[in-house]
Order: sequence, then C-alpha cells, then structure tokens
Amino acid sequence: MKYLHQCICETGRITPNVVLLGRKLTHDVAICGYTVPAGVTCAISPFAVMRDPEHYDDPEVYDPEHFAPEKVTKRDPFAFIPFSAGIRNCIGELLLF
Repeated sequence: MKYLHQCICETGRITPNVVLLGRKLTHDVAICGYTVPAGVTCAISPFAVMRDPEHYDDPEVYDPEHFAPEKVTKRDPFAFIPFSAGIRNCIGELLLF
C-alpha cells in the first residue's frame, strides 16, 4: 500500500488538478531579491512548483520514488501542492491522505 500511495502522489504531482493558486499578501515578501508589497494578489503555478528540479530529480519523469519516505522528509512541504496549500486548501485532501 505504501507504493500505491507513492504512485497516487506522483500522479498528482505530474498532473495537478489546480491551474493557479491566488493569494493576497498580508505582509511584504522578499522573493529572489525583490520585495512584493502587502496587498498584492499573487498567482502560484502548482505545475511549475511541482516540476522544480531543486525539489525533484528528473521532474519531467513519472517516478513514484519521488515520494519515497526518505525523500519526502527532506523536501519542503510546499513543494507538493496538488490540492492547493495552507488554510484554503481543498477539503478532498483529507480523503486521500
């Protein structure tokens, strides 16, 4: 069952069901040397986040081993956001995990 869980997670990573996540900033945020001011609405692409080679080896390849327990514990929890993230994420996530 553990490997099946890894397969389900990898499927969610490769084919996210959320196109964009919109969030309104409540405070200034520094990103890559730029300051994004509070009040700005940001759009986050789960597709891009979950294909970042900083977090996944061979991100374009379907590999359930991306979700091996030893890899998951080392990865930022926001590198895998198939159901959105934070307090406004999809309630369906509770049914999967």
